[in-house]
Amino acid sequence: MSTHTPTSCAHCAENVGCGPQCSACSKKFHFKCGTITERGFERLGAVGRAAWLCPQCRGTPTKSLTEDDAQSRMPDKPQSLKQQVGTKKTSASSTANQKEATLELISGQISDILSKLSVMTSIQSDIKELKSDISDMKTTFKANMDELTTKVSELDGRVSTLEQLQGEVCELKKTLKEISEDNRRNDQWVRRSNIQINGVPQKSNENLINVVKKLAAVSGFTLNAESDIDFVTRVAVRKDADQKQPKPIILKMQARYKKDDFMAALQKLKTLKASDIGILDSDNRIYINDHLSAHNKFLLQQAKLKSKQKGYTYCWVRNCTVMVRRDATSPVIHVSTIDSLNKIV
Repeated sequence: MSTHTPTSCAHCAENVGCGPQCSACSKKFHFKCGTITERGFERLGAVGRAAWLCPQCRGTPTKSLTEDDAQSRMPDKPQSLKQQVGTKKTSASSTANQKEATLELISGQISDILSKLSVMTSIQSDIKELKSDISDMKTTFKANMDELTTKVSELDGRVSTLEQLQGEVCELKKTLKEISEDNRRNDQWVRRSNIQINGVPQKSNENLINVVKKLAAVSGFTLNAESDIDFVTRVAVRKDADQKQPKPIILKMQARYKKDDFMAALQKLKTLKASDIGILDSDNRIYINDHLSAHNKFLLQQAKLKSKQKGYTYCWVRNCTVMVRRDATSPVIHVSTIDSLNKIV
């Protein structure tokens, strides 16, 4: 858009702040007086605006002119042939200039279009290359996915196998625990009729049947050795035990009730000594206990230790079962497993 110092419109004689200027006669017009819109003038571009011709120079009547104005602007005398030819030449020249400007404008627009088409071609090439890369990526991704799917399937199979094995191991552990508990019960069961006698001095060529008879006599228990005794023997002690102490004597009775009665009679003798059964050269204390299995001996040892720590008064064995009690009025706790030791609190 042209920006000039305000001047009069060549058509309506009013001031023109902004409007087209004819490239032939150099007159300024309002857009309406020049028979062109402001938007249309802007679309001509710089070249088109510089070559713009007013309606008179183009030989086109101004639509906004009145009939009186047209009459007043007509020449008083007809133009001569030379003047008419000059006017036609000027008009033709202006038209040629305008066409040339339009061609230049079109040429510039075509150049812009060609430049854009060149960019579009480059973009199209890039798109093709991108499509090719995407296709390669899809192929690689599919191959990787197939491989991953295969590996996942293999892992699923292994996990399934491991879960099955884990289940079997749990069953085996359960079975082993049951077998171990059965073995411990059986190990104690075969000792149910046994009495363990500790503290009797050991001598060569000793007669253990006579020792048992003397114990029965001193305790007041009626014993028929031939029918009541299954066997009697000394047993080896652990390596960590005091080797100076005599080996324990294990007495197996034929009947369980006979064993219980004999033990009850012997345990009434709170201060039974070796000299009480005729071993005059020894003052060893003699202790009478149930013949416990290795497992129950361990439970008894742990129960005594924990009872002492927790302030329990009583810890004893009855019928091969370890028992503890805080005091005379407290309930009895049976210790038959490792877990049951946790009851001593």
